[in-house]
Amino acid sequence: MMLDYYSFNNKRIETGEFALSDEAFDLLSDAANVEAVRSMSVFREEGESSFNQFLNDLDDNQWSLYNISDFYIPTLDVNPLLENIVFLLTSSKRIWSIIFNFWMP
Repeated sequence: MMLDYYSFNNKRIETGEFALSDEAFDLLSDAANVEAVRSMSVFREEGESSFNQFLNDLDDNQWSLYNISDFYIPTLDVNPLLENIVFLLTSSKRIWSIIFNFWMP
């Protein structure tokens, strides 16, 4: 569906993944922080390649992402919880979906 929405001609789907801490992800709002993010992150071999591709696409998109999220409101007496936070980055070759995972004790 996303391939059609963004009018990708090439239907071949390539996948890649990498993981960042909350702090490292926040730092990526500024290109000047890339080396700091690299120094605080550990990538598997394929993860580093994916990260480099992501950085190229992020740079092409002027270091901004689109955000999709929703609120869970169990009752009006409870504060709403932000859930399912997903960031999207589209480029001429791929669509990145960045999923934010909450780790609650």
